[in-house]
Amino acid sequence: MKHINRLVIILVFAGFLLSACGGQVPVTGEKLAPSKLEPIEGSELSRVILTEKAAERVGIETVSVNRDLVPYAAVIYDL
Repeated sequence: MKHINRLVIILVFAGFLLSACGGQVPVTGEKLAPSKLEPIEGSELSRVILTEKAAERVGIETVSVNRDLVPYAAVIYDL
């Protein structure tokens, strides 16, 4: 029984050592920012422009609605 426990410990330890040998894969190409800010003329506000992948991750959706029936959660109030 002691030999089996030792064998298990050795195998687990060897697995940790081998997994550490993988290293990191080098990233090539240009690094793109997921968003950029564009100032709105005549205002202190800025427009946020997302890349297609960033918009997909955030989950922003746009849909057509009847002017009289806009969900309350979709309305943004700002001073």
